[in-house]
Amino acid sequence: MVIRSVLGLATAVQLIVGDVVQLDTSNFDAITKSNDIVFVNFYADWCRFSQMLKPIFAEASEKFQNLPQGKVVWGAVDADRQAELASRFQVNKYPTLKLFRNGEVVRKEYRSQRSVEALSEFVQKQLDSGINEVQSQEDLNNKLNKEKRNVIAYFSQLQGQEYESLKKVASVLREECSFYVGSGPAFSAFISNGPKLSFMGANGQEALTFTGDLKDYDFLKQWLTDKCIPLEGIPFLILFRHPDDKQSEKIFTDAVVRDLHDQKAAINCLILSDICTFSQVLVILAFLENYGSLFWIYTAAKLHREFHNGPDPVVQVSSQLDLLRNGLYANDLHPEALVFIRGEHTTASALCKLLVRSEAV
Repeated sequence: MVIRSVLGLATAVQLIVGDVVQLDTSNFDAITKSNDIVFVNFYADWCRFSQMLKPIFAEASEKFQNLPQGKVVWGAVDADRQAELASRFQVNKYPTLKLFRNGEVVRKEYRSQRSVEALSEFVQKQLDSGINEVQSQEDLNNKLNKEKRNVIAYFSQLQGQEYESLKKVASVLREECSFYVGSGPAFSAFISNGPKLSFMGANGQEALTFTGDLKDYDFLKQWLTDKCIPLEGIPFLILFRHPDDKQSEKIFTDAVVRDLHDQKAAINCLILSDICTFSQVLVILAFLENYGSLFWIYTAAKLHREFHNGPDPVVQVSSQLDLLRNGLYANDLHPEALVFIRGEHTTASALCKLLVRSEAV
């Protein structure tokens, strides 16, 4: 086995190229951020299926030992001993296989065959750029699948900072959008004022043109993430605050940037500054007066249901507490969903009990 070290880290991190690297809280972020692709097996020693996968995973990893440094790492996390990592990436069954690109977890975990061939083929496919090159407008029209979300870009040549920025974004969002790139004289009409990029939604939605700087990777990635990943089906992390409370917004935003930078494709973080307009959460107004800001993770079951089936019937309630209970029992908010109050965590059902006591007073 060839031992190589990742340079530029505060502490030296040793990678075993062509073998499975044991990951923990001390090296996880450093390794995932310093490699294009990290394929991670979250396992539990007591799990029979985890034991069965270990030798298969190790054998598959050896097929990539001759790749240049920084391309691919196969990693393993003992979910029992590294409970913090397992919780961070919502791992609750074993084994769970997750792919990381440039430090960010891919939204969909691996759920295909667990054989040496299948695992190897999957990782090999991830090494592709995720970009489909087209030679002409006719070629683009023939390849474009209008039933999917598509990103279309034109460059004078396939090099430079703008193109490299798009390649990096395409590698992250390749499962959510199809990327097409044209270059050269055949597309001169599109690039007279420089590179051009647009997003085309599924089923003939009107194309949206990107007006930002293609060199700005973070901005481009956020813009395309908003377009390629629909809000429907992704949990919300919502901060409810009083309109006059500005400090909580800053604390919340800083925490999201610091702790959820690798979860952007898995959770939507929102701030509601005027919650008076949200009738389903009016009960929180009285709560805020006494306890300050709070936020919870909300699965948006009601939003999903009403989007497809129309508005729910109006339910007559005798109190704000009944309104909250009605939402809980309809599974709009799971009774044990985690709720944070001024940094302290509780549950939705505990919040109900607290509000019962408040109403009794």
